[in-house]
Amino acid sequence: QRSQDEELLKEEEEEDHNLQLSRETENATIHNVEEEMAESVQPAIDKTSDDAIRVEFASNQEFTRVTQKARQQPKEPKEEARLAQRYASISDVGERAFAILKDLYMI
Repeated sequence: QRSQDEELLKEEEEEDHNLQLSRETENATIHNVEEEMAESVQPAIDKTSDDAIRVEFASNQEFTRVTQKARQQPKEPKEEARLAQRYASISDVGERAFAILKDLYMI
Protein backbone atom coordinates (compact mmCIF):
# COMPACT_ATOMS: atom_id res chain seq x y z
CA GLN A 1 0.00 0.00 0.00
CA ARG A 2 2.76 2.38 0.95
CA SER A 3 4.70 1.95 -2.30
CA GLN A 4 1.50 2.43 -4.25
CA ASP A 5 0.85 5.72 -2.39
CA GLU A 6 4.40 6.81 -3.00
CA GLU A 7 4.05 6.01 -6.68
CA LEU A 8 0.79 7.99 -6.93
CA LEU A 9 2.41 10.93 -5.13
CA LYS A 10 5.37 10.77 -7.48
CA GLU A 11 3.03 10.73 -10.52
CA GLU A 12 1.14 13.76 -9.17
CA GLU A 13 4.39 15.63 -8.58
CA GLU A 14 5.50 14.81 -12.11
CA GLU A 15 2.15 16.00 -13.52
CA ASP A 16 2.44 19.22 -11.50
CA HIS A 17 5.96 19.74 -12.79
CA ASN A 18 4.87 19.13 -16.40
CA LEU A 19 1.95 21.50 -15.95
CA GLN A 20 4.28 24.17 -14.58
CA LEU A 21 6.64 23.69 -17.55
CA SER A 22 3.70 23.93 -19.91
CA ARG A 23 2.57 27.23 -18.31
CA GLU A 24 6.07 28.66 -18.48
CA THR A 25 6.34 27.70 -22.16
CA GLU A 26 2.94 29.23 -22.88
CA ASN A 27 3.86 32.46 -21.07
CA ALA A 28 7.16 32.66 -22.95
CA THR A 29 5.33 32.13 -26.25
CA ILE A 30 2.80 34.83 -25.43
CA HIS A 31 5.61 37.19 -24.47
CA ASN A 32 7.44 36.51 -27.75
CA VAL A 33 4.29 37.06 -29.80
CA GLU A 34 3.62 40.34 -27.97
CA GLU A 35 7.16 41.53 -28.67
CA GLU A 36 6.90 40.59 -32.35
CA MET A 37 3.56 42.37 -32.65
CA ALA A 38 4.94 45.48 -30.98
CA GLU A 39 7.91 45.49 -33.33
CA SER A 40 5.73 45.12 -36.42
CA VAL A 41 2.94 47.48 -35.35
CA GLN A 42 5.02 50.36 -33.96
CA PRO A 43 6.44 51.45 -37.34
CA ALA A 44 2.90 51.56 -38.73
CA ILE A 45 1.78 53.69 -35.78
CA ASP A 46 4.76 55.99 -36.27
CA LYS A 47 4.01 56.30 -40.02
CA THR A 48 0.34 57.04 -39.33
CA SER A 49 1.31 59.70 -36.80
CA ASP A 50 3.80 61.24 -39.24
CA ASP A 51 1.17 61.24 -42.00
CA ALA A 52 -1.37 62.88 -39.70
CA ILE A 53 1.15 65.56 -38.76
CA ARG A 54 1.94 66.21 -42.44
CA VAL A 55 -1.78 66.47 -43.30
CA GLU A 56 -2.37 68.81 -40.36
CA PHE A 57 0.62 70.95 -41.37
CA ALA A 58 -0.54 71.11 -45.01
CA SER A 59 -4.05 71.93 -43.85
CA ASN A 60 -2.73 74.73 -41.64
CA GLN A 61 -0.62 76.09 -44.50
CA GLU A 62 -3.64 76.07 -46.82
CA PHE A 63 -5.79 77.77 -44.18
CA THR A 64 -3.12 80.42 -43.67
CA ARG A 65 -2.89 81.02 -47.42
CA VAL A 66 -6.68 81.33 -47.81
CA THR A 67 -7.12 83.64 -44.82
CA GLN A 68 -4.27 85.88 -45.95
CA LYS A 69 -5.88 86.19 -49.38
CA ALA A 70 -9.30 86.94 -47.86
CA ARG A 71 -7.87 89.63 -45.59
CA GLN A 72 -5.58 91.19 -48.21
CA GLN A 73 -6.20 94.90 -48.71
CA PRO A 74 -6.80 96.70 -50.95
CA LYS A 75 -8.97 94.35 -52.94
CA GLU A 76 -9.23 94.51 -56.72
CA PRO A 77 -12.05 96.79 -57.91
CA LYS A 78 -14.13 93.87 -59.28
CA GLU A 79 -13.81 92.02 -55.95
CA GLU A 80 -14.71 95.19 -54.01
CA ALA A 81 -17.83 95.66 -56.13
CA ARG A 82 -18.85 92.00 -55.75
CA LEU A 83 -18.48 92.12 -51.96
CA ALA A 84 -20.25 95.48 -51.67
CA GLN A 85 -23.20 94.15 -53.69
CA ARG A 86 -23.29 90.96 -51.64
CA TYR A 87 -23.23 92.74 -48.28
CA ALA A 88 -25.73 95.39 -49.42
CA SER A 89 -28.21 92.62 -50.21
CA ILE A 90 -28.17 91.53 -46.55
CA SER A 91 -30.61 93.82 -44.74
CA ASP A 92 -30.07 92.58 -41.18
CA VAL A 93 -26.99 94.26 -39.68
CA GLY A 94 -26.15 91.23 -37.55
CA GLU A 95 -26.37 88.87 -40.54
CA ARG A 96 -24.21 91.26 -42.58
CA ALA A 97 -21.59 91.40 -39.82
CA PHE A 98 -21.67 87.62 -39.57
CA ALA A 99 -21.17 87.26 -43.35
CA ILE A 100 -18.22 89.66 -43.31
CA LEU A 101 -16.54 87.90 -40.37
CA LYS A 102 -17.13 84.52 -42.00
CA ASP A 103 -15.64 85.74 -45.31
CA LEU A 104 -12.56 86.94 -43.40
CA TYR A 105 -12.29 83.52 -41.66
CA MET A 106 -12.63 85.14 -38.28
CA ILE A 107 -15.44 82.79 -37.25
